[in-house]
Amino acid sequence: MLIFLFFTFICVCQCVDYRVVDTSEGPVKGYKDGGVYGFYNIPYAKAPTGRDRFKPALPASQRTYLLDAVDKGIVCPQPKDIWMLFNRSLLMTEDCLIANIFAPDTTKTNLPVMVSVHGGGFVIGDGNLLTYKNLIKGRELIVVTFNYRLGAHGFLCLGTDDVPGNSGMKDQVALLRWVKANIANFGGNPDDITITGGSAGAASVHLLMLSPMSQGLFNKVVPESGAAVAPWAVQKDPIWVSQEYAKMLNFSNYQDLNALEEFYKTVSYEILASKGMELMNQTHSSISLGPCLEKGSGDMFLTESPVNILKSGNYSRVPMLFGFAKMEGLLRKDVFDDWSVRMNEKFSDFIPLDLDLDDETIQKVKKFYFGTSPIDKTKIVDYINFFTDIVIAYPMLRSLKMHVDAGHDNIYLYEFSFVHDDVPYVPYTHIRGADHCAQSLHVGDGNLTLRDDGVFPKECREMKRITRELWYNFITMGKPVPEGSEFPSWPPVGKDLSPHMVIDDPLYLSGVLLQERMVFWDEIYEKHYRHPSASKIKLSTQTAQGPVKGYTENGLYAFYSIPYAKAPTGRNRFKAPLPASNRSFLLEAINKGIVCPQSTHLLSIPNQTVTITEDCLIANIFVPDTKKTNLPVIVYVHGGAFIVGHGNFLTYKQFVKTNDIIVVTFNYRLGAHGFLCMGTDDIPGNAGMKDQVALLRWVKENIANFGGDSDDVTIAGYSAGSMAVDLLMLSDMAKGLFNKVIPESGANTAAWGVQTDPIKNAKEYGKILNFTMDDVNSLEEFYKTVSYEILTSKQFDLFSRPDSTFLFSPCVERNTEGEEFLTDSPVNILKSGRYNKVPMLYGFANMEGLMRTTLFEEWKNKMNDNFSEFLPPDLQFNSEEEKEIVANEIKEFYFGGKVTDENTLSYVDFFSDVLFTYSTLRSIRLHLDAGHDKIYLYEYVFVYDDLPVVLHTNVRGATHCSQSVDVGDGNFAHVDVKPFPPEAREMKKIVRELWNNFVKTGQPVPKGSNFPSWPPVGKDWSPHMELNNPLQLKGSLLKERALFWDEIYEQHYRHPSPPQNIVKRFEL
Repeated sequence: MLIFLFFTFICVCQCVDYRVVDTSEGPVKGYKDGGVYGFYNIPYAKAPTGRDRFKPALPASQRTYLLDAVDKGIVCPQPKDIWMLFNRSLLMTEDCLIANIFAPDTTKTNLPVMVSVHGGGFVIGDGNLLTYKNLIKGRELIVVTFNYRLGAHGFLCLGTDDVPGNSGMKDQVALLRWVKANIANFGGNPDDITITGGSAGAASVHLLMLSPMSQGLFNKVVPESGAAVAPWAVQKDPIWVSQEYAKMLNFSNYQDLNALEEFYKTVSYEILASKGMELMNQTHSSISLGPCLEKGSGDMFLTESPVNILKSGNYSRVPMLFGFAKMEGLLRKDVFDDWSVRMNEKFSDFIPLDLDLDDETIQKVKKFYFGTSPIDKTKIVDYINFFTDIVIAYPMLRSLKMHVDAGHDNIYLYEFSFVHDDVPYVPYTHIRGADHCAQSLHVGDGNLTLRDDGVFPKECREMKRITRELWYNFITMGKPVPEGSEFPSWPPVGKDLSPHMVIDDPLYLSGVLLQERMVFWDEIYEKHYRHPSASKIKLSTQTAQGPVKGYTENGLYAFYSIPYAKAPTGRNRFKAPLPASNRSFLLEAINKGIVCPQSTHLLSIPNQTVTITEDCLIANIFVPDTKKTNLPVIVYVHGGAFIVGHGNFLTYKQFVKTNDIIVVTFNYRLGAHGFLCMGTDDIPGNAGMKDQVALLRWVKENIANFGGDSDDVTIAGYSAGSMAVDLLMLSDMAKGLFNKVIPESGANTAAWGVQTDPIKNAKEYGKILNFTMDDVNSLEEFYKTVSYEILTSKQFDLFSRPDSTFLFSPCVERNTEGEEFLTDSPVNILKSGRYNKVPMLYGFANMEGLMRTTLFEEWKNKMNDNFSEFLPPDLQFNSEEEKEIVANEIKEFYFGGKVTDENTLSYVDFFSDVLFTYSTLRSIRLHLDAGHDKIYLYEYVFVYDDLPVVLHTNVRGATHCSQSVDVGDGNFAHVDVKPFPPEAREMKKIVRELWNNFVKTGQPVPKGSNFPSWPPVGKDWSPHMELNNPLQLKGSLLKERALFWDEIYEQHYRHPSPPQNIVKRFEL
């Protein structure tokens, strides 16, 4: 049976030659043109349409009729403004997955096959962007070109079932499968297929080489000016890209990922493709829409970073012809006048997105290429070299090194450097250079706009002949210069990345290619490379209440607003939390805006609508993009004086990404809602702390499903969160739920940490809310029935109380129904030693009291008039006279008897000590007396020039929770800050490493660390680590001030007491 029909010639009019060839979908008719048979627009697959437009291609439809395979100019949806550049009539359609096959006029079969993938930045182009008839004529070779989906249509990557990503690459695989099944019918050998491509096509064929999806579909690879590890080849953060492109298309609700997906699935193709050209001129050399890493189910094209695949060696090491043109950076010459100015102003905008560089390294790059003087017209060649290297040359040579290290020994390296006199000069010079993909144009017919080689000068036509011969040799024999060739010998590249062929006329073999420039970039990429992250969806993860779905966000998986418990409502609003409800549906864990009832003064979540609701007990889980399991877990308790805040007050994405640690943040009830404490069955107290225990129990039960180790949980917190984790350590309710503790600027013995007199506080806040009755039963009824709006309306005013408390905080509970969080004062529990002595990383900043400087002008006179008003309420006195004596002693100790503008630093010290430092040091002494020997003490002192000076001084200091800000991302979510300077970013790196060490080992400086040794604290609060750059181990911390307060507290300390028993009234 004939499987193809050859040489069926019919003469019509001028004797038109044609061939009819059978394919798996039906017969096709191609025509002879210039000695080559061309079969155009053969459907190799079918692009899904409508809401399925981003899914993998479907099989091409079967035909019973003969397809007249003529050129109809079919192209995939793309920006229309590019068409005029190529002087061609084109038909843009979503049904665009067609192949063009060019066969020589010969009766021979089993011819080698070249499949060419067109370039165009994954945004523009089509199979006929370049043609190859002159490569075929006089040679025995079949060439296949084709279309694949482009831009968002081909490379939108959301990781969902409907928008999985890499549709354009899966089109390419579908084409190769079609070729494998059909090319024999055209006279080709399905077991001798070479894939080639220029620019984005080069990155494509390199990626095809690494993808398990395409293994066995080709035998040789020719990437021309592009590599899989280039910063533009694989999206670094697909969700960010999809959001940025949606903004360009004027879609405003891009933060809602479900709405974002719906937008893309329904927007017209005209709009979808309309901004594609804007993606081609990104200063950071990343074409935003391109291939991506996939995670999920179904056929996936790429599941691992190309760098990791190359290093693993787990790919097919077929022969490669690999190289680039000498001045690839000329592709950026047209924007030189604009970009040179911008590079002088902000060079960081031109650093590739796959690098995370500090300012010092950015300036190092700038100096390497441009020296220290401004970038102007005299430096355009340096400008071209810079873009040559970051866009094309270095990624290719970096890839090459990884290939060679993996044992890949049949790679032929070249640099194309030929130019002729008709090539224009580099602007502002008398220099010519080989432009982007110059070698590809020499293999193809004419150039991108002219198909006739005859228009080129003689020396250019000769260079085309040489280049085509090299390519043909490689395609047919796997070597560009086989034995007996007219060309100089060309061996494969070796371990030293030498030799390479300089493609010029004449050809000549040379040594290591661009060695100095490559060594420079090697050093930078080894330290600062950022792997691409996967598309958004992580397969739904099970929890005890039902499945949840998280999304990738800046290189990690984020699960927002997972209910861990349920806050009681109505008259039960102050009781312990209830279990979270079970769900049968999949929870989309994307809502960042849920917060518990509170004052709105500090409520701001960037790009997110805030929802204040009593049903607010949710957890946020941040998981690194890793296949590892049993990862250590850190649960962060937010600060806010137990009055304001939410789980995303600070975020920890950088900490998660760089350390393989899971971070959990969460909401708990606040203010009166969480900490009203009346000692009754309905208002027992500590609702907010019981929320925290419920969260820890939920983490213990569920975190393994997210890849975490439920037996390696560290609890950390800042400010009130620090106080909270310090109290959790003492509570019987929380025993066994964590293994290490990091209190950051807050201790359980502070006056504001546990209410001294809860009933008094309840009455005082009732008065603030205009409840005037003195009856406690009526007060309880008022709190149980008042609206949340009124309940929270005055809580922000509690921040400015002179007694250094915030009214609402945890309390010592009296026996009531249910579990009790705290049944004795923290001091007594510490003295008893009856608590879990887990390792602690414990400390504060050196000027915590800066948080009170905004009140200095108001308070200095008050402090002079009545200093006793500023004493903490956990001090008690036998008389007002005694209280006044102690107040004056304290005033004298800090201020020399008078508070003035000249002693604002003493003012800062006073509030540092009363609020944070003394209580921390007091707690440490009690821990040590109880035999706790695993506490690491620090004082954070780092400052930088952008910080404001202390009022009335020229001194800077580390303010409240500065160390917490260094662990977290940027600054608190509600603060708009400019980017941190290099020294601040370096300090963040140091602090994060210390915290990471402690979370993983229980020691901030384990053996083998580069940091100075840091032993646990001993007697007299020594030693302690001074957190600065560099770190420095020091002796006793604030000993004089601590001993001063020790003497006062030994004589006058008042333990917090449980609420007085309320006698219930009964109506007869």
